[in-house]
Amino acid sequence: MNASTGMISGTPTTSGTFDFAVQVTDSTTPTAQTATQTLSIAVAAAPTPVSITTLFLPEGQQGNTYSKTLLTASGGVTPYSWSVGSGALPAGLALSSTGTISGVPTASGSFALTIKVTDSTTPTAQTNTASFTITIVAGANHSVLLTWTASPSPAATGYNVYRSNASGTGYSKINSTPVSGLTYSDGTVVDGLTYYYATTAVDSSGDESTYSQEIQIVIP
Repeated sequence: MNASTGMISGTPTTSGTFDFAVQVTDSTTPTAQTATQTLSIAVAAAPTPVSITTLFLPEGQQGNTYSKTLLTASGGVTPYSWSVGSGALPAGLALSSTGTISGVPTASGSFALTIKVTDSTTPTAQTNTASFTITIVAGANHSVLLTWTASPSPAATGYNVYRSNASGTGYSKINSTPVSGLTYSDGTVVDGLTYYYATTAVDSSGDESTYSQEIQIVIP
């Protein structure tokens, strides 16, 4: 404390709550006046250093939707903000500020990059980085040609194709717009996996029928 100005300054070295009394003396003559006041200063503990806890990034396949990967960190003050520090993600993938990597990779290869996390410590945010490599394997060696019979409904204007890795559940639509014909080629399959397909008929308003009978395809 500056005795002349009353300013309290410095860098606290211990956390906790500290009670103390201050006294002020004025310049009244011949007898100065004084007053006292009890005060308290709370010093918060310094945040632990922020660090990235994600150990690796999963492999992806060219032309196939990359499984959304949520990066994780510990320490510091949440929320965290994420960015690419150096290098670059594979073309087609993007990193959101919340730490999610997603997209459809358009090139194969191994891609080295540094990912940066920034915490919310004030007045100066903490940062840390970690190095990763994402491997994108080449596109599938096989494709699946699906065919079906026309819907008997006169309102049907197209079809949607659904795929899952489990029978009867977990379907995801794999066509971007309704298929006008009665065939669809799925070129995003992964060798060695088994897929389950079903279709729906769709009208001009986007209303869909129930799923068709499911078929199973084993990719060698």
